[in-house]
Amino acid sequence: MFRKFNLILCFTFGLFCISCTTESIDICDYKNDPISYDCIQGIFDMNCVECHNISGAQKPYLDAGISYQNIVDKDVEWNEYKYIYPEYPYLSHIFLAISNSNLDENWFMPKNRPKLSQDKIDYMEAWINAGAPLN
Repeated sequence: MFRKFNLILCFTFGLFCISCTTESIDICDYKNDPISYDCIQGIFDMNCVECHNISGAQKPYLDAGISYQNIVDKDVEWNEYKYIYPEYPYLSHIFLAISNSNLDENWFMPKNRPKLSQDKIDYMEAWINAGAPLN
C-alpha cells in the first residue's frame, strides 16, 4: 500500500514538473479569433515588452495598461510615421517593423528574436485596418 502511494505521488509530482513552463503562452488564436486589443497586447507581451517597457529606454512603451495610449495615432519621434496609424498599416511604424523584418535589418523587430508568425502579422494588419480599436 505504501509503495503504491509513493508511486502515485512520484507520478503526480512528475506530471506537475513537466507541465510547468517559464515560456509565454499565446492567449489568442491569431488565425481565427475576432479582432481584440487584448490579442494585440498578447503579441506585445510575448515579443516586445522585454525591451519596450516603462523602466527601459526603448520607446514606445508597450506595457499592458499603457501601450494603447502610447502608440495609437502617436507620432514617432525620429521619422515621419505614426507608431500605429489607424486604418493605414503601411504608414504604421510598428507594423512596418514587424512585417519588413526579413527585408531590412534597420526594421528588424523583435530584436534578437525570431520574426513574428505570419498569423500575428496578419492579425496586427487586420486590427490596424479596422481602425485600431481598443475593444
